Amino acid sequence: TISSREPRARWEHSTEDESATAAADDDDVYNVCDEEDGGGEFEDAKPAPSSMERLTASMKLQHLTSALVKTHTSSEFDTETRAWKFEMLFSICILLNCITIGMQSHQQVTHQFAATADGVLSFSEHVFTAIFCFEIIARICSDGWTTYSPGSWDGRSNLFDMALLLTGVLVTWIVPFITFLTKADVPGGALCVLCLLRSFRLARLVRVFREVRYFREAWMLIRKIGGSIRTLWWTIVVILFATYSFAIAGLALIVEQLITIQSFGMDAVDYQRIDALLAILGGLDKFMFTLVQVLMQDSFHSIIREVMYFLPWAWVFFYAYMAVGCVVLMNLVTAIIVENAMEQSQQDQKAVEGQEGSGDRCGEALGDVVQSDGLRWQQHHQLEGV
Repeated sequence: TISSREPRARWEHSTEDESATAAADDDDVYNVCDEEDGGGEFEDAKPAPSSMERLTASMKLQHLTSALVKTHTSSEFDTETRAWKFEMLFSICILLNCITIGMQSHQQVTHQFAATADGVLSFSEHVFTAIFCFEIIARICSDGWTTYSPGSWDGRSNLFDMALLLTGVLVTWIVPFITFLTKADVPGGALCVLCLLRSFRLARLVRVFREVRYFREAWMLIRKIGGSIRTLWWTIVVILFATYSFAIAGLALIVEQLITIQSFGMDAVDYQRIDALLAILGGLDKFMFTLVQVLMQDSFHSIIREVMYFLPWAWVFFYAYMAVGCVVLMNLVTAIIVENAMEQSQQDQKAVEGQEGSGDRCGEALGDVVQSDGLRWQQHHQLEGV
């Protein structure tokens, strides 16, 4: 009688498809079995599993699921650890290579090192070039060409590092080999520029700062600087506009009057003093450069005192520029940078809380799966018992 009912067919279909309605169909079967249990008996009826058997089976299922999760987590942790060690090793090599590049540049200008040290530095360049070539090959063998895809930040960084490596191979191996074959002279200036380009590999240390907890403060500082680039850019634009405006006003108010005073005739000493002032103020570009010196507060009082010797009110002009540039504008820029840093910190905190919340939701979902599987097992054996 039960085998001909629709709930029985739905239960068989749910066990094959493992669809989302399996639990509801099993509940229907379980209810039908309970209703028919009192009305008749079957010859091949089996005893229903006890509570202890159901609890044991549920604990086994939970243990198996926990073991699978631990295995997957351990595998991801081992992969991340190997990647971190790989990045740390080659970051140390990059740092050492930048030190040797600096020593080579110093040696080319000063010639303070002995010939032996010069040979060691040249040999170290070949060693580092070979190490970085091995790094490129190892990355391609491990992750494929996708690790140099420009679609991600890491891919663009790896692509840029490959371009720098090509310049190193060109300077260290290809150009000397061609020079040896053709006996031609290569201009040293171009080679020095290519050698100095390799120092940009230091930018890859940012990746280590991002991934190692010990360098967390350095990574936060780099992030804040990167987030403030737009603010700094517009600060430069505003300062340029303010300096340009004050320079135009200064040419009309100060420089023209100095030229007028000089034309009236004076002794040779004052004439030379005005010539010295016109050398640093006589022109839009010269006046702007002097105003930037005032903005940086770089020995500007001597210039102001010289101008005040001929124009006593000139201090008002220069201090007005300092009030706009130093006091108001710089403090506003500092406030904007601090505000951006606080917003980024709040966003980071929300991201961490979101990750923790997603982990809790994953744990709850895993518990629901374990409970659902245990209930499905109970219903299956109860049906067999009926």
